[in-house]
Amino acid sequence: MAKIVCIDKGTEKTGSAIGDVVAIHDEGTSLEGVGYATFKIISIPGTAKVVSAKLNALLPERKRAFRAKAAADTWGFEQPEEAEFWKDGDDWRQIKDDPKYKINLAGLTSTDLDDLKTASKAGTALILSQRVKANVKEREDNQVSVAALKTVAEVATK
Repeated sequence: MAKIVCIDKGTEKTGSAIGDVVAIHDEGTSLEGVGYATFKIISIPGTAKVVSAKLNALLPERKRAFRAKAAADTWGFEQPEEAEFWKDGDDWRQIKDDPKYKINLAGLTSTDLDDLKTASKAGTALILSQRVKANVKEREDNQVSVAALKTVAEVATK
């Protein structure tokens, strides 16, 4: 069983929320004592590596985009503008408020946690996809779509 350390009442600070995943550890890791007393510890079947991979698979695709101030093939001394974006279907939305913690498990109920203990791989994926939130999607400042990125061709690197 993987142990997931989440923000709980009393540990939330500016930029974090109850349910935000702080860390994921394997079962043998001791999570007792003063340092963990106020965090919520959730156990999910699997190793920390496997559970982390499942949760990270629910995060949207992210890319960095650049906008040059000079015309193409023109040398200059000014740095191009750059920003980070996340993919929402066919839209790319600018990340103006990048959350410290990427994943939130506040939506998992005690019934969900019981179901996860006996669920198949497909069942586990379904429960997680319905209850887990990617914090970058939830921030109000990160909802602006940039239409110009829909038509940008990817530059292949060699």
